[in-house]
Amino acid sequence: FPARVPDLYAGQPLLQVARLPEGTHDSGMLRVSGRLGDRDWERQVALPQGREDPGVATHWARRKLDALLAGLPRGAPRDSVRAAALPLALRFSLASPFTSFVAVEERPTRPAGADLRGAQVANVRPAGQAPQTFAFAQGATTGPARLYLGSLLAFIALMGFTMNRRDPL
Repeated sequence: FPARVPDLYAGQPLLQVARLPEGTHDSGMLRVSGRLGDRDWERQVALPQGREDPGVATHWARRKLDALLAGLPRGAPRDSVRAAALPLALRFSLASPFTSFVAVEERPTRPAGADLRGAQVANVRPAGQAPQTFAFAQGATTGPARLYLGSLLAFIALMGFTMNRRDPL
């Protein structure tokens, strides 16, 4: 993935992620071919020996899932995309529009038999802020006060402009 190789430019790396079928590792080599300008191009690439790397497998799964989900805006049937994407997302623990994950705390914070207790918690003010005798409004802004002050100043400026204007005769 991506299924269609993007345009390549000199000095730019090409990153393709592929899941090879069983038996491909037996030869230890992979043939990569393409077109370079108007001529054919081919290279043999040595495959790493050993088992599948889980990091690369997850990267492949994420790219495949992205490719499947990219079909939705282009009109792919939602049910068929879901049928292909859901098992992939679950197997590799990937979030998708068809999956969600819940974090579960395995260590309890209180003993199982302990009663629940309610208590008021003091409202903590930021460090260095002086104690205030009033509570902030819902948005904790001074927006309404600034609006009134701005309106008052605009009225005073309008009055001053009107009083200093000379009437032509």
